[in-house]
Amino acid sequence: MKKNGSNRRIFRKILFIFGSFLALAVLIIGLVILLEILPRDRWDGFSREEKLVCKDAGGNYSLLNGCGDSCGLLSGEVACITSFSYACDCGSNQCWDGIECVSNESFGSK
Repeated sequence: MKKNGSNRRIFRKILFIFGSFLALAVLIIGLVILLEILPRDRWDGFSREEKLVCKDAGGNYSLLNGCGDSCGLLSGEVACITSFSYACDCGSNQCWDGIECVSNESFGSK
């Protein structure tokens, strides 16, 4: 009789361990699927449409330091930070005004 009860306890422990691993596997697979479904373009702060507007305006969406290529930097409206972020880079003589690439001459330098 004792042997039968002992076997049941061992069987229950094995089922518990197997169930735990199965639940963990389902959780991990669900997380991976969720990350694939989420729109990646919102992770960097710009929507897909904003990236297309940047490209259509002649800019290049890329990782830049501080304020990036913001016209607000030239006019003194924006205070920059030292971290890097994605922004629209309009090139050497232009800046991004939030809608399009415009000439740096349109904004006074601080």
